[in-house]
Amino acid sequence: MKLILKNGTLIDGFTSEKRKCSIIIDNGIIEDIAPVETEISDGEIIDISGKIICPGFVDIHAHGDLEPLVTPDAESKILNGVTTEVCGNCGSSPFPIINHCPGYLREKADSLGVDINWTDANGFFSEVQKKKCSINRLFLLGHGRMRSAVRGNGSSKFGKKEIEEMCEITESAMQAGAWGLSTGLAYVPGFNAETDELIELCKVVASYDGIYSTHLRSEGDSVIEAVTEALEISRKSGVRLQLSHLKISRETNWHKLDKLKNLLFSASKEGINFGADWYPYQAWSANLDSILPDWVYEGGTTKLLSRLRDPKLRKKLAKYVIDATKRGMSWDKVIVGTVTMDEHRRFQGRSIAEIAEELSLSPEDTYFNLILAEGGRADGLITTMSKDVQYEIISWPFVSVCSDATARLFDEYSKKNHYHPRTFGTTSRFLKLVREENILPLTEAIKRLTSLPASQLGLKNRGIIKKGMVADIVVFDFETIKDTATFANPVSKPMGINYVFVNGVMTVKNSELCGAYCGKLLRKNYEA
Repeated sequence: MKLILKNGTLIDGFTSEKRKCSIIIDNGIIEDIAPVETEISDGEIIDISGKIICPGFVDIHAHGDLEPLVTPDAESKILNGVTTEVCGNCGSSPFPIINHCPGYLREKADSLGVDINWTDANGFFSEVQKKKCSINRLFLLGHGRMRSAVRGNGSSKFGKKEIEEMCEITESAMQAGAWGLSTGLAYVPGFNAETDELIELCKVVASYDGIYSTHLRSEGDSVIEAVTEALEISRKSGVRLQLSHLKISRETNWHKLDKLKNLLFSASKEGINFGADWYPYQAWSANLDSILPDWVYEGGTTKLLSRLRDPKLRKKLAKYVIDATKRGMSWDKVIVGTVTMDEHRRFQGRSIAEIAEELSLSPEDTYFNLILAEGGRADGLITTMSKDVQYEIISWPFVSVCSDATARLFDEYSKKNHYHPRTFGTTSRFLKLVREENILPLTEAIKRLTSLPASQLGLKNRGIIKKGMVADIVVFDFETIKDTATFANPVSKPMGINYVFVNGVMTVKNSELCGAYCGKLLRKNYEA
């Protein structure tokens, strides 16, 4: 049925204008943008007086490998106005699978009831296309998954043969419709990759006009060197670069903000095609062991756990984390996230400092013991960022907003776990900060959620409201929009997002799901 969204205030995602108008949607496409006084009789009229109408939000840095096969509602995303998300970031994707399926992926598949019957991107995409979903999804090829598939998690330098094999896998994934390559250069096995290896892979991605999305080698002590490397990869390969969840971690590094700004603005003047993304929180989330030094991960999780059991190495690691507390990390700001063992559920949402006091142990022993008992699978939420630094970064014109989160449900399973609140509140929190703290003009803020990430990805018919574009649309109340997810209670629905349309179909009405599943798998160089 033709839909008429009448009397809203349009923010189109690419201009600085606000104007009252009516949007006409027909067959999934924006048929017209009409003045409010235009009489339109054929179609269902939805009065959105007093509301903002804008393009659907594009979450350019999201996660989820197997979850897209089992979460058709994608509730945490769609209720936040996200109509398109990009999965496969930080070097992690559910493909390729060569010779054997890695343990962590097999365990997750078993817990989710997923049959891993694919080996490559094309096979995985075929499985995704069989599933219904409320949002659109894009996928990147994970460099870490690919490197591990080619030769496990060893640290040796890849020779010409291995790099050529990875180039072939990259080309196959791009031909299947992947949108680019992602790296997690702070994680096993990504941190073993040398710059020349990444340049060669990115040359393949560039030949398909794809994107290189990188979790940098460092977001703290060596952040300048890490960004310099990423820019060099883009410069030498010609690939479009996306700097993932850009930040400066730990107080001792916050003074590097001006140097980072000068580096990036100089690269922009040079003509390097890059963007970055950002989330509106001062805490990041990853495996609880993520604050340990790189060498402890050599050989994978089994070796990590073995080293934590070794008294000599444990003493060395204790000194390392104690030194980290002197460089701006605090045990009362290292929060235990989701754990795997029921006996540890009582620790979720609590700091290492608090747990250590309860157990009458040092924070270091508490931390190591929990990692060991959880087999390296516990999550952590760690506050190391400055609000002032974060607000400066989002003011830079090439920075989009992302969640860095997997689509979840507002259900008992989610409440049993303890996720970062960005999972359930990123975009609504961002727009609340726009209203309450004036971190950006509203029209510019909408651009950071819509046309900027869409343009960086190369999405040609989404991200703006214009005649002939796909009708991915959000309607929200700027006076009431806000997140309710907190670090203490992360599984909580946002407020103020009234309607969401995906491919022209009403998917959210009055802030509730409609039971519509019109999202698509968007494959690059196919119809998107």
